[in-house]
Amino acid sequence: MVEKCPICQEDLLDNIGVAIPCGHCFHRDCYEKFKQNFQQRDKLHRCCVCKKKTKRFCNIFLSFESSRPSLEKDMILEKEATLRKEKRKLEKKHCILQSLSNDQNEILTMLLRRQNDLETQCSNMKRESKFLKAQLKNSENECWELRLECYENEVNLSEMKSKQNLLEMELEDTNAENKDLHDIWGTLERRLDAAKLKRKSVQSKMKINLQEKCEELETMKEEMTKLRKNKISIERELAGYRKKVMKLENGRKDLAKKVSRARKHKKRVKYRNLA
Repeated sequence: MVEKCPICQEDLLDNIGVAIPCGHCFHRDCYEKFKQNFQQRDKLHRCCVCKKKTKRFCNIFLSFESSRPSLEKDMILEKEATLRKEKRKLEKKHCILQSLSNDQNEILTMLLRRQNDLETQCSNMKRESKFLKAQLKNSENECWELRLECYENEVNLSEMKSKQNLLEMELEDTNAENKDLHDIWGTLERRLDAAKLKRKSVQSKMKINLQEKCEELETMKEEMTKLRKNKISIERELAGYRKKVMKLENGRKDLAKKVSRARKHKKRVKYRNLA
């Protein structure tokens, strides 16, 4: 059994090289094209099979004979062999026909025409074989490019998977943070409800106190009006008393004058009696 190149999937018969340290074998041309493609795209240079970093690539100077040719080559060789056999048969028949009489010349011309047709078919088959070989080369190149694209897609997929894992980790962290924020929000809402209840109770108490104070103020106003009325009546009484006091003072002054006159009169009377 002959091993195949992992890049082009053809037999490793000659032009062989080895990747170190993994030890996988490739065609030299395939490996150089693969390496140039990765150098153009600035990616890590890795092995196609195991995806390990390759430190160097060593050439192996060995060659093997192909144990099994391709199917298309076998088909072409079989067709050429059959055409050669038919050509030999026709040549023999032509020799036999030449020895025949003139009556069989028409058959001979028919056979010659058929021989010419077969020769043209043979030339057409050769052209077709050349065209098929060219198509095979083009298909091999396309296949090699597709394999490179597949490898690049695998590398991109691995990168995308790593990015997906990172995003999943970030999502888990954000979910945990959201849970913590939700708990904090719940505690804040509870505190708000308690504060609202306290506010309502304080407002009700304040309303009751305000009503009581309003009632007290009304009672105080009523008392003030009563006191003002009492003050007015007292002031009136005081005015009456002041008038009475003025009258009494005036009477006292008159009495004092009368007393002083009576004393003077007594003194005069005493001086007169003494005299």
